[in-house]
Amino acid sequence: MPRVERLQRSVSTRALPGVRRTPQQEGAGVGEAVSQFGGAVARVGLQALAEVSQQERQRAYTVERTTAERQLGELEQQLTTDPEHGIVNVRGKDAQGLRGKQAPLYDQQADMIAANLKTPEAQDWFTQARSQRRLGLLETIDRHSTRELNEYEVGEAKAGILTASNLAIANADNPHRLAQELEKIDVLIESHAGVLGVGGPEARQAFRDDARSKIHVGVVERLITLERDQDAADYFAEVKDQISGSQLEALEHKLELSSTEGEALRTSNEIWAQFGPTDDVEAIPIDKMEDAARAKYANDPKKLKATIDWLRQRKIGTDAGRKEREDASLNSVWGGVMEGKSMREIQQTPEFVQAPAKVQVQVRDYYQRQLEHQATLGYQAEARAASAEARAFSREQRLERQREMQTWARYAELSDPAVLRSMTRGQILAQLPTLGQANTGRLLNDFEQTLRSDATVRDATIDADLFSEIAYDAGLEYATLTPGQRNETENANIGRLRANVEDAIASAQGRKGGVLTREEKRVVMQEIVDSKVRVSDWFFDSDTVGALVTPETRGQAYVLIDDIDAKPKTYGTAYGQALNYLRGLPGQARKSDAELRRQFQGRIEKAVGRSFSGASRQEIENALKGLD
Repeated sequence: MPRVERLQRSVSTRALPGVRRTPQQEGAGVGEAVSQFGGAVARVGLQALAEVSQQERQRAYTVERTTAERQLGELEQQLTTDPEHGIVNVRGKDAQGLRGKQAPLYDQQADMIAANLKTPEAQDWFTQARSQRRLGLLETIDRHSTRELNEYEVGEAKAGILTASNLAIANADNPHRLAQELEKIDVLIESHAGVLGVGGPEARQAFRDDARSKIHVGVVERLITLERDQDAADYFAEVKDQISGSQLEALEHKLELSSTEGEALRTSNEIWAQFGPTDDVEAIPIDKMEDAARAKYANDPKKLKATIDWLRQRKIGTDAGRKEREDASLNSVWGGVMEGKSMREIQQTPEFVQAPAKVQVQVRDYYQRQLEHQATLGYQAEARAASAEARAFSREQRLERQREMQTWARYAELSDPAVLRSMTRGQILAQLPTLGQANTGRLLNDFEQTLRSDATVRDATIDADLFSEIAYDAGLEYATLTPGQRNETENANIGRLRANVEDAIASAQGRKGGVLTREEKRVVMQEIVDSKVRVSDWFFDSDTVGALVTPETRGQAYVLIDDIDAKPKTYGTAYGQALNYLRGLPGQARKSDAELRRQFQGRIEKAVGRSFSGASRQEIENALKGLD
């Protein structure tokens, strides 16, 4: 039988290290280990969360601080440099009390910013930051207030001194008022010495001396202007030591001239009173007058020359006055003759009585010749008829002017080149009762131009198109319409404007001595339509071309001073003439253009408006005198 070998145990059995635990015991050990590990993990998690929370708090603080810092900056900017609310817009005396106005605004807005802060750190920081910025803001406000108030005080002090100086000079002939104004200047210098930069006694005295020197010079010149040369010399002698050297020499020269001219004028008056004529007929013995002057000033060439100059000027003026009176007398006397007045009626007029003897003889001879050709009764009958006819003619002339102003619309219709060429001369003359002589004459002149050639018609048509273009650009939109498409007022405006343009072109061609080119005509037309004026009305003022202003509304026409400044080429001449006229009014001779402009702006605007509206010289002068 097979033999089974017995295996030997080759691995020894060792004891387990420690007591072998039951499954329950093993579970308990694992739980404890897990519990210890979980605690460690929890501790690490809490620490990490704490770090994250601290970072978030720091971030929230940083954001709040940045926002608050920006808001404080914007608040300061708004209170200082903002174009609408900032202190930079507060000028002069209004800057007084700015701190009391701006500080509460800053505090109010800063409180609103603080109310939005959530973190204690931001709140603590903001308390200090707002205080520091508030101090800076108040310093800025105080600096601005001080600077503005100083400038205002300086301006007012200088203006006060200037006003007192002007018043002192204006009252040169009133010693009491002059002394009052000098005293006011002394008070002003003492009161505002600090801001005027004359804090020390010597500086104040120098400033006062300079002011008085200028006033004394002004007073002397004022007295010279008033032709009170003796008073000027007396005043100069009294204050000569108070006038600065740079002004003294020039003033002495003026005084010398004034004294010479003044004495010469008085002497010339005395000589004229002795030798001058007593009426318009007596001769003027200028040679005898000059001999009298030479006898008095044989050893003073300057006064002799000045006296003779005054005498000759007076003779020129007297001759001119005689000539004007003679012309007026001739116009009146011969005008009456032409009207058919009788010899008796002419002889009873003041103009005939005052007329030179030769004129009176000429008038008598005229009537005598008439009497020689016809019987007395026949002549008287004819004279009465002529007188009636003359009065009718005068009435007709007045009606003629009215018709001319009332028929611009019809003239606008007929002045079209195409319409004119379709008419005959007889048809145009047939318009005389409707259009009047002036506009009928214009039509005849245009009609004759169209008869020359087709080229002339084309040129006239081109000019009409140019007129319409420029009128349209000037705001007359209806200028491009046909007469039938326009209403009566629009046609009247076009007719009136066309007549002004044609008259201006005719004048320009007369000056040139030839026909204007298209571009030259454009310039003439443009000057007329650019001459805009404003016309006052009950409810609003309207702009219009000056040539379109009717006689009824001419008194309400004006041009704003800003428009005059903006268009010196258009309004400059009328503006300069207005200033020159105003300077001729009493008390205005020494005024500058700027002073006249400030004082008489309304009058200047009216005068310029009227000058571009067809007003007479008298109407313009009335505006400058403030009579209407």
